[in-house]
Amino acid sequence: MILLLMIAVCVVLCLTVFFKIETVTVTGNSRYTQEEIIEASGIRTGENLFVTNVERAAAQIESAKPYVRTAQIRRRLPATVEITVEETAGALFAVRSGEEWILLDRDLKVLEQVGGELPEGASEVRLGNIAAAQAGNALQTESGEDTAALLELLAAADQAGLTGITYYDATDPSGIILTYDGRLDALVGGTDNLEKKMAMLAEVIRRNDETDPQKSGTIDLRVSGKAYLSGKRTVQS
Repeated sequence: MILLLMIAVCVVLCLTVFFKIETVTVTGNSRYTQEEIIEASGIRTGENLFVTNVERAAAQIESAKPYVRTAQIRRRLPATVEITVEETAGALFAVRSGEEWILLDRDLKVLEQVGGELPEGASEVRLGNIAAAQAGNALQTESGEDTAALLELLAAADQAGLTGITYYDATDPSGIILTYDGRLDALVGGTDNLEKKMAMLAEVIRRNDETDPQKSGTIDLRVSGKAYLSGKRTVQS
C-alpha cells in the first residue's frame, strides 16, 4: 500500500509540478513566423510536457497554416517542445472557381484563393463541381472520384519521372486528359494501368522533344499498351 501510494504521489507530481513546458522551438519555417506556428499549435508554456497532445497540435498547425505541408512535434526532457515544419514549395495546381483560382498543393490541399490570371508556376486543373474549398483542408468535389483519380495520376506521373504537365482535366475520371508544355495533349482514359501509361507518355515526349521540340498534337494512350501521336490537338488553348 505504501509503495502504491508513493507511485501515485510521483505520478501526480509529474503531472502537476514537474516537467512543465518552458521552451517551444520551431524549425523549418520561412513563410510563417515562430510565433504564428506556436499559436496555431495551441501549445503553451507552463503546460505539462506529457499531457500535451502533440498529434492534435501538429494537425492544428497543418490546418491553420495551409502552406505547412507537415508538422512534427517532439518532447525533449526536461521542459522543451520541438516543432519541425515542412512548408510546401507553393501552389502547384489551380482550379477555376468563378472569378478566382483555388490554389492547391501536391496533396490537393487548399492553400488560398486568388483573383486574376493563372498564377505563374501552377498547372491548371479541371474537376467536377466543388463541394468545399476551405484553406488548410483537402479540396472536396461532389463525387470525390475526380480528385481520387487525379491523385492516382499524379503518383503515377511522379513514378515515371514525368514533368512539364501544364494542364489536367479529370472532370470525367474515365476520360482524363493532360497537356504537356502547353502543346502536346494526352488522352489518358481511365485510371487503369496508369503507371504504364505515364511511362509510355514520358518516353513519347522524350523522343518527340529530341526530334521536334516545338511539335504540337495529341498522344492517345487509351488503347492498352499503345501510344498514338497525331498532329491535331484535342485541348483548345
